[in-house]
Amino acid sequence: MIKSSKQYRYSRRQLAGLTALSRRVDNMVRNFAIDQPHHIGVKANLDDVMQKLASDIDEYESMQLDFTDLAAALENFSSVPGYLIRARIAVGWSQCDLANAMNTHSAQISRYESSNYAAIRLDRAMAIAALLRQELVLRSERRKSPSVH
Repeated sequence: MIKSSKQYRYSRRQLAGLTALSRRVDNMVRNFAIDQPHHIGVKANLDDVMQKLASDIDEYESMQLDFTDLAAALENFSSVPGYLIRARIAVGWSQCDLANAMNTHSAQISRYESSNYAAIRLDRAMAIAALLRQELVLRSERRKSPSVH
């Protein structure tokens, strides 16, 4: 995935260079009767690299053009703290329960929630979300399964 305009420009130059190289390889095979099986392997590898670069470039260009989905996602992003708190409550966990599951102190969860998760690292918030989601799915499946008496 291309993450910056500098990386985008580099990738475009790299693709242009590889495209030119691919043409030269094809010309060499035609002009000098180079061993065809070897050429096929080299050409296939070159084509794979070029296809990946072209795909990355297309993805980057489409991100520049279609930002409406991204705007909606970022708007929803501000709702994440509320979702995390509601999910913890929905699974019936106290802050202490969540802390134990995350292998941290309950005071840390209390600080996260009292600040609306303002000072949490993204990877930590994602881990909490994944844990709560897993617990919500498990509880939902338990409710759906018929109870045996």
